[in-house]
This record gives sequence, C-alpha cells and structure tokens, in this order.
Amino acid sequence: MRIQTLDLEPSCVAFAPDDTDHFVVGTYHLNSKAEKSDNSNAQDTPSLPQSRSGSLILYRLQGENFAFGSFENFATEDLSFNRSSSFHLLRELINFLIPRSRITQQTIKTDNGILDIAFSPSDYLDTGDTTTGIAAPSHRNLAVALSGGQIVFIQLECSPQAHWSSGCRLTNIENHQPFHESVLVLDIVWHPKRKGDLAVTLSTGEVVLCSLRRGESNTHIQTTQLFSHSLEAWTLSFSIDGRSLYSGGDDCVFACHDSEGADHAALWKDRRIHGAGVTAILPILSDFSDQNDHYKEALLTGSYDDHIRVLATPTGSGKRVTVLAELNLGGGVWRLTFIQAPSSLDSKSPGSLSLHWTILASCMYAGVRVVEVTKQGADWDIRIVARFEEHKSMNYGSDVRPRSAGDGPAHEIVSTSFYDRLLCLWQFAQGTHQECTE
Repeated sequence: MRIQTLDLEPSCVAFAPDDTDHFVVGTYHLNSKAEKSDNSNAQDTPSLPQSRSGSLILYRLQGENFAFGSFENFATEDLSFNRSSSFHLLRELINFLIPRSRITQQTIKTDNGILDIAFSPSDYLDTGDTTTGIAAPSHRNLAVALSGGQIVFIQLECSPQAHWSSGCRLTNIENHQPFHESVLVLDIVWHPKRKGDLAVTLSTGEVVLCSLRRGESNTHIQTTQLFSHSLEAWTLSFSIDGRSLYSGGDDCVFACHDSEGADHAALWKDRRIHGAGVTAILPILSDFSDQNDHYKEALLTGSYDDHIRVLATPTGSGKRVTVLAELNLGGGVWRLTFIQAPSSLDSKSPGSLSLHWTILASCMYAGVRVVEVTKQGADWDIRIVARFEEHKSMNYGSDVRPRSAGDGPAHEIVSTSFYDRLLCLWQFAQGTHQECTE
C-alpha cells in the first residue's frame, strides 16, 4: 500500500482506459474568506459569493508506487483559450535529464472546484467524417464538471516518442459555460453510443443532455433539460443501450427518462425505495427474465441511506421498479465502479443464467468496499468481500486500473478521501476476503 497527501481535497479519480499506467485526480477546495480577500479589497469581501478552486493531477503508476515528486527543471505554459477561461496550466513538470523510468507529474490548476471527470469511450475517436457536424475527438478526451457551471474538455495525449518524460500529457481543448456560474455541475457521463453526446446533473436539480456540435469556427454545446429533481441531482447513468437515462437526487427520487425521443419524456420515477438521497447508479444487465417476470434492465444504486441495491427496471409504464437484493455497506454509497463484469452486459438470456459482478464502492465515511453481486437463476445476492479503511474522512473518489494482458491476479485500486486529502494505492486479489486497516 502507498499513500500520498495532496495539496487540495480530492473529489474524483479516473484511470485512462487505454494508457492504464496513468490516472487523473480531480480536486475541489472551498475557499475561505481569507483566501478570497487576498485578491480583493477588504471592504468588498463580505459581498463576495463563495468561491471554489481545484486542480487536475496526472499520475503514472510505476511498480507499486505513484510517480510523483519535485523537479528543478520544468516548463510553464498558458493553455487558456480566453481571459475568462477557468483553466490554466499551473505547471507542467518535464525533466529531460532523469530517465523516463523515474518520476513525472503534471498539474493543471482550476479557478473552480472539480466535481467529476469522465473519459470518453474508445469508439469516440475521430474517423475523419466532418459532414455530420458532430465534434468527435481525435484522442481520448476527459470531460470535466466544474463548480462554476462549466464543462471543460481535456485531451490525454500519449506517445512513446514524445519529448515529455512520461509519454502522456493533459492538454486543454475547450472550455464551455452552458450554465450560470452559480451552478455546480455535479456528475457527468458520456453517451455509450452517440459520439459527442453527454449528460450532466446540476446542483439546481436539473438533468441535462449536452450535445457537442461543430460550427464554422468553434464547437458549442447544445443543451436539453430532461427532468428536474426538487433538490440536488447527484448522479446519472445512461442505460446499456443508451436509449434511456437514469438519474438520482437528494429528494430520494430515482427516475428514468427517454434520451432519444423528441419530447424526452419521463418514463417513470420512484421515491419509495431509497431512504435518503440517490447518489450512484450502475447498470449491470439488460433485457432479462426471472421466472415469469421480464425486465428492461438490472442496475445497482447507492444512497445516503448506506445501502447498495440491485433494482430491476420495468419494461413498460404502469409497472414498478423491483428491489432484487440490498445490503447495508456501513456508509453512504457515493460511487460504484466495475472491478470485474461478465463479458457481455446485454444478455437476452434465460432466467437460469448464473452471473457475478465484482464492484468497487466508495462509501464516504466508511471507506472503500469491494462487493460481489451474484445472480443464480432468479436469486440475487450481494456480499462484501473486502474493505479498505485507511481513509479517515469522506471517500468520494475511487477507481480500478483496467486489466492488461499478463497482469497478475491482483487488481490495483486508487482511492481518495476528502478532508484528510489522502491518495491511496492498494491491491485486491480476486477470490480472497480482505480487511485492509491500520
């Protein structure tokens, strides 16, 4: 296990899907009045709105260590597209003297806090078709959700022949302001099939589709509001086929929306299942039957009520969401991520199918849990198979390194905690029961 203390509070983390040695951490800091007054007249300070700041940090795993450190030689570059941009490169640490096998780190400072980050799917790479007006990236893109109503796109460029020592770097591509600066963009996801389409949730409760469209001189975001929760909309996820969009809010509502129809109608909503705000949604199986019941999708949800649940969504209107299994994980279930899943999530399979999923759960004040979800015929079960409890404050961001050919049995996991600013690297071995504490 390796631990590092960050300068700012970590809120999210994501491994690069292709260059799996690299991962990105997003941070979120609520500035104090003293910090705000540093660059303003003291008598004006009381009227200033609450401000936030943050950063994106690119790391490279090296054996069982983070690649990080200090350098005597570094280059500084301004990547702002305009003066109002929230992003500028704080410093790009490049060492031409130390061999590539040693240490490298890149940090991008932001003038707003980062709430979520998401890498684009692999098939979003540009095919050279410019006739559709869709702004498809030529490299793997990172979408960044910020506290100032902004969405920023960062490009992860990787090349073994590159002059920067790690072979990868983050480059700011575009900055967009689709929402008012007082609004926090809380969660962001890419559409699984449609290039250039994303969806976000907002602190004002809205669930919004965002489409990147290429103009003559620039790219703009076209927004369509699908639904509005009465309180913060914490989380969302597209269905496996991309035709529906699920959302969850602090109002305990779990809702499903049509993401393709012209009217984007709300298909159904449920407020009876979750005892507190809905904070995580992860689809795991589509179009399946259990005994005499047929369901559109099975998915996992997390909630402030400390429970992870397996839910079955109805195939038509007038039917209710069904709870197939649930388990108390001891802390608010903020995020859910696959460690291991069946090779196909679109089973169209008989009820006798036996499947299992291994899930990484960020459980806020309880730390990290690894859970196994199993389906044996019509019976579903959830059990905890590992705990990581080194974190002493809120665990919001965790991710697992994507597997590569030749990897051993252990999965490498990076997890973070907010107020103590910890970044931890640890391992989970499939088929074992682990209790990771001090």
